[in-house]
Amino acid sequence: MSLLQGGRAAVLMTSMCLLGACGGGSDPAADAPASKAAPTASTATDSAAVAPKAGRLQAYLGENVCEVLSPAQLQQAYGAPAEVTVQPSPSRHDTSCSYSWPRPDADARQQAMLQAMMQNASRAPGEKVQLDMRKLAGEYSVSVGLKQTEATADRFVPPKLSEAELEERIRLATEAANKRLTDEQRKLVGDSAGDMASSMIRKTNDRVVVEGVGDAAYWLPIMGGTLNVLEGDVQITITPMLAEDMDGDIEAAKRVYSLLGQ
Repeated sequence: MSLLQGGRAAVLMTSMCLLGACGGGSDPAADAPASKAAPTASTATDSAAVAPKAGRLQAYLGENVCEVLSPAQLQQAYGAPAEVTVQPSPSRHDTSCSYSWPRPDADARQQAMLQAMMQNASRAPGEKVQLDMRKLAGEYSVSVGLKQTEATADRFVPPKLSEAELEERIRLATEAANKRLTDEQRKLVGDSAGDMASSMIRKTNDRVVVEGVGDAAYWLPIMGGTLNVLEGDVQITITPMLAEDMDGDIEAAKRVYSLLGQ
């Protein structure tokens, strides 16, 4: 990891921690070829959410997290090939499993990705842009995370912050991030530390309540977007890269939720 990447990681992690999430697109991509073969659900009820069943996901909180969703389900629902890559990703915060398979235009997307990264690398620190991974990713993918929680349905969705509260969070995040940076990282990141913290915190405040999913649910539009669902005493996070826009990925995440533990 480069000094600049490390500096950005410090800013992002600090911002997320201040938002209580430690436990837990743009111009170069505009010219990238869009996939014409986005996976589609095989039934008309592609976003229908299953009714929560008490304790039905408890059995998947450990090393067998990848059993909560099978490649066969993804093949049936999204036309995934037989060679779905399944990768468990345990951490001290939760257990998760990632599923991925190649897009039909993966080679063209890889070239577009390299070009976009080279263009971004030539920009000054404060002028770098966030790449739109939906247009550049060479794979369809979805990650499912599970963890125990004491949250209740009426308090699961974080309240929206006022402008004054946002400004205070941004100030604290910027100060904390700057303390974590080395002198070299601080020189490279420059004023963009505050911009990154501001963008992260404001996007988090733009969360969208999702009705009819689990006991409570909301979409967090950060780094592609994640659907957060409360079901009993289990918090589920579903991070999809299955559609060409955010609305499509929200529907895809709802569909994936309906498949869990089936």
